[in-house]
Amino acid sequence: MNKEPEVSAVVVAHNDRQYLPGCIELLKQFLPVDHEIIVVDNDSTDGTGVWLSAQTFIKTIHEASDHGLYAAFNHGAKQARGQYLLFMHSDVLLSREAYPRMKQCILEKNVCAVGGDSNRTRHYFGVHLPTYRDVNGFLSNATAYADAGLPVRPAIFLEDFCLLMKRTAFEKVHGFDENFTGIGFGDGDLSLRLRRCGFDLMHVPVYVHHQGTGRSRTKEGYPLFLKNEQYFQSKWGFSLMYSSNIRYELLAKMDVSRPELTVLDIGCSCGGNLMQIRYENPTSQCYGIELSKGAAKVAAQFGKVSHRNIEEVIAPEWKNKFDYIIMGDVIEHLRDPWRAIKNVAHWLASGGAIITSVPNVLHISNLAQMLQGHWRYTSEGILDQTHLRFFTRESIEQLFVEAGLQVDSMESIHARATSEQKALIHHLTSIPGVTLTENEMVAWQWAVVAHRR
Repeated sequence: MNKEPEVSAVVVAHNDRQYLPGCIELLKQFLPVDHEIIVVDNDSTDGTGVWLSAQTFIKTIHEASDHGLYAAFNHGAKQARGQYLLFMHSDVLLSREAYPRMKQCILEKNVCAVGGDSNRTRHYFGVHLPTYRDVNGFLSNATAYADAGLPVRPAIFLEDFCLLMKRTAFEKVHGFDENFTGIGFGDGDLSLRLRRCGFDLMHVPVYVHHQGTGRSRTKEGYPLFLKNEQYFQSKWGFSLMYSSNIRYELLAKMDVSRPELTVLDIGCSCGGNLMQIRYENPTSQCYGIELSKGAAKVAAQFGKVSHRNIEEVIAPEWKNKFDYIIMGDVIEHLRDPWRAIKNVAHWLASGGAIITSVPNVLHISNLAQMLQGHWRYTSEGILDQTHLRFFTRESIEQLFVEAGLQVDSMESIHARATSEQKALIHHLTSIPGVTLTENEMVAWQWAVVAHRR
């Protein structure tokens, strides 16, 4: 009887003849000796099947029709014999460090699944990604990236372009939901179901390369991507992209290691901030308030989270309780933010601080529109249709001062401007009487720390 392999790589290919050989070659090089490679050919018509038939070391599953990425992943996993499953897109290049570091994390952190970074990812950790021109450049840069000392982080969800997990965990949640077609959101759904079963997920600072342009961005793939997004929201009751972020730039303004730390995250979404705080300080007491019932249910595994509207919360038991209150992208959604901040300020312990981020209505992109007579609401951004209030740097400071708080710092975050916008800034700042600075016009958001006197 043949020994079961340590890992089974499950690769899904659909008309990826130009990318698949490179993907397979690096899998052969960088996976342990006791591995198997399973390729699910999703009804390719570009010669992928012919190439696969000549590869005797690959276990190939030929699908007569393309039922989507997640059905193919499931079909491949059913044939897998490895202790670990490595799910990969066929246009991904594995780096030398990826598998051993990911496996090491599973063993050391006792988690069920881990993921990494790539040149095309929905996660952002504020780090600079490598630059390179060829495979050798990618491999050397990936090594430097893995050895740069970046931290391993807990994750709300992991992406499926390179996802390593225990086969037992995958089988316990019955694999991917095949109602997700195309690419996108099936990985988030799987991650949340794993977390619901009590499993932990981690993000490992290893780097792989996406060769293709992304099927979800193609004319064929984008409608399926949107369909997946709608199905996810109907299933879970919230937007994955809006609800799974961790605000590292706000957490950096806190002393997370403080003994007996107490934190309230208002608008905590799926609890990413609370998850990170608990990871860094297991003794911390974490609380959350979230308007979305579905997101609050997910966040409840990281702290005491309630599904409520912050403008309707009366909590006398919270008076003088919290060292920090986080309000990331919340204030602009409130009907009466002035009253809300005054109410919340009473929940701060002596010397405690509110840490918040607020969109800057004076960003140059908005000023440029106004100079053309426009004020156009959008689905996201500064003029998001859900925003009820708009603030400048000055009015944000006034908001906290009127609540009896001392503003310690107000920093621009996510500052950005195109070359055309920078030229407009130059013209505007040269107009007599204009007191706006360049910093005030390139700040996409203001990050504020205001403490209780």
